[in-house]
Amino acid sequence: MGGRRSTTSPNRFWGAALLLGFSTLACSIDDRRLIVADSGATGSGGGATAGSGGKNGGTGGDSGTSTGILLTPSSAGFYDGTNLAGVLGAWYAFGDYSGGGGVLVPTPGMGSCPKAGFATAQCSTVTTPTVGAPFMPASNGRGMCTSGTAAMVVGLDGGAPDYPDIWGAGIGFDLNNPGEADGGVGVRGQYDASAHGIIGIAFDFDRVPFGGHLRVEFPTQGTENAAAYWLGQTPYLSPIVGPGHQEIRWPEVGGPEWVSPPPPFDPTKIESVAVHVVSNGSSAVDYSFCIHNVTALTN
Repeated sequence: MGGRRSTTSPNRFWGAALLLGFSTLACSIDDRRLIVADSGATGSGGGATAGSGGKNGGTGGDSGTSTGILLTPSSAGFYDGTNLAGVLGAWYAFGDYSGGGGVLVPTPGMGSCPKAGFATAQCSTVTTPTVGAPFMPASNGRGMCTSGTAAMVVGLDGGAPDYPDIWGAGIGFDLNNPGEADGGVGVRGQYDASAHGIIGIAFDFDRVPFGGHLRVEFPTQGTENAAAYWLGQTPYLSPIVGPGHQEIRWPEVGGPEWVSPPPPFDPTKIESVAVHVVSNGSSAVDYSFCIHNVTALTN
């Protein structure tokens, strides 16, 4: 189901959530390049950006300036390749009930969860957008919005928790796929970020699921079912526990930590960017969030 889930790892729990301050971002666009600069924190968190990201990823902050190429999708959620980063592909939704990822077209009822014999109510659901249909940006300018539930991981007929088949849901976009209807349609190719001068990705969250439960994943050729993700070398989740600006650079992408040894992450072969709400064995995770100001970083 395409680099969207853990294949063997049991769930691990983060410590207490951090109370984070918010930053005010001053943005200017010049020749379709976005400059993101911090104008000072308004809360107690400090640092360059709101949320847990910071310029250098992890949980730190940085008062410097990041530059990059702002990626603006069409009204159908499609990047047509004319942006300066050369990104070509559509936004899509995915989940363990509907599948998606790899070369599979997301189709309700065809995901790993129902195929393993679980009832629909036991699987993760995507409420919005409609899986398999064009994923349109929100009309109010909030960006790409989604809602749903990452199911609690249970076992079939009282067996061991089935993490390979109940793994969650989320949204993402392809980087080199001419199919406009959905990220799973067309031929998913590889994107050479290095050749385009792209050293990472940035975006803004308006809210995150309680407790985080997020991974930002970067499937590459051959790793679709166990993709590297932001800080995947050690933690079970990416370090997003609050809303705000997040910046990810390729040296911060690795893992997954449950594969030993994990293959090196190769930024010359990225297929997509996926924001995955991860299922766990304790409770279902409801989510509703929007992603905007997606930027291909150049420094």
